Amino acid sequence: MDNNDDLELEENDKVIDIDQIKDENVKDVIYELPFGNALTLKETYSITSVEDTRFIVVAGPSASGKTTLVTTFYQLFQKGPVGSYYFAGSQTLLGFEQRAYYTRSSSKLSNPETPKTRRGISDSILHLKLLDSEKNKLHNFLLSDFSGEDYSSAVANVEIMREDFGVIKRADVIVVIIDGYRISNKKYRHSTIQKAIEMLQTMSAADVLSKSVIVEIVISKYDLIETKSAEDPNILEYVNEIEAKILGKVAKLPNNAIKFFKVAAMPQDATCCELGYGLLELLQSWTDVREILHMPEQVKLTSEFNKFQKRMLGATL
Repeated sequence: MDNNDDLELEENDKVIDIDQIKDENVKDVIYELPFGNALTLKETYSITSVEDTRFIVVAGPSASGKTTLVTTFYQLFQKGPVGSYYFAGSQTLLGFEQRAYYTRSSSKLSNPETPKTRRGISDSILHLKLLDSEKNKLHNFLLSDFSGEDYSSAVANVEIMREDFGVIKRADVIVVIIDGYRISNKKYRHSTIQKAIEMLQTMSAADVLSKSVIVEIVISKYDLIETKSAEDPNILEYVNEIEAKILGKVAKLPNNAIKFFKVAAMPQDATCCELGYGLLELLQSWTDVREILHMPEQVKLTSEFNKFQKRMLGATL
């Protein structure tokens, strides 16, 4: 056989021209591939209708670290698995890239930062699909990236919260970000906690919190707090008191399921906190949501469809 692009065919071999194949039973099918941009709520239906999905709403004021938190998950999976979780796909790769670019050295910025999210929530949902190798289970996460200015305008305004953030009612988890930078500064410390409390109180008053939602309070930029503790030893004591301060004000939330986390997604001081500090624990809490939100056994099932579903899950009716 000559060393060229032509293949020698045996005598019985036939050359098949794909263009000449005609089958009346085969119809033209057009598959629409995702553009990769952030999704609208309507566009998420193609994911939620066919696969196990958790909707994570990340809330907080501008520059508190919402977008950095979301995009750091994406960047960590480019380096490898996170704990037992492996990247298994995303329909919003371009959306992640647009937000993550400014945290990289190629952006030529002196400090890593993410651009402000533009106002409006029409197309601000990012998709991340992961494989839990320990349980051999796939998880889909829809992560909101709504504008901090929009959240700030809705704090203490029930009508705006109800009108602009009704989508929150579909959330499995609401992550309320408390800016660690502001906590590290005595000037802003108390007002920052009060704003987080007011946000939760407004959500509750606006009836945008479902009865099964899990609320997670996340202190971002925790590396700055650790660094500040060298000159202000009382700051760590104050941080430890935040949980009691918040629980004392929002104890009447639907199911009182409130958790607290400390993270440093993109730490400025890597000597005290590694890249993605605290994100694995946060991710694990999201995958456990369905176990927390299980249907109580004392609820009487009247629908035959629901009864069948419970049997398939191994329940005894």
